[in-house]
Amino acid sequence: MRLRIIAPLLKYRRGSTWFGVHQDGVRFAVYSKEELAWYLSWRWGVSRSVIWGWYSKFLKGASACRCSPRKNDCAPCGLAALRDEPRADKGESRWFGDHPAAADVVLRALSERRSIRLIHQALQLALPKAPSYETVRCFVGALRLGVQR
Repeated sequence: MRLRIIAPLLKYRRGSTWFGVHQDGVRFAVYSKEELAWYLSWRWGVSRSVIWGWYSKFLKGASACRCSPRKNDCAPCGLAALRDEPRADKGESRWFGDHPAAADVVLRALSERRSIRLIHQALQLALPKAPSYETVRCFVGALRLGVQR
């Protein structure tokens, strides 16, 4: 979808005119990339800064490519650059990182083979502000994945 959104920017050449069509069928002219970014932002409901970010990611990916002899000419590498990067904090719990005593309670309860529901209830009884059930579930899931590896 990202490539579809930025495709007009990639095809646009300086000094040329790009024609768009409003929903009511009226044609209009765009004379610069900035105007085109405004139109694409309106058309797709994505901010201009996000569109420019995707555009620059695509160009960096295409220009860093080694499989094409011409610079900025490798669409597959540019497309690969548009993918989301995995989160750096994936599998880590900020809440349990800030509350190590609660993490110890969870580890102790897991060693006693308690269910996530019982662990969550124990945290609610022990702490004035306990984490949500979903936070506990994700934390326990990450711990179990770490044990299985």
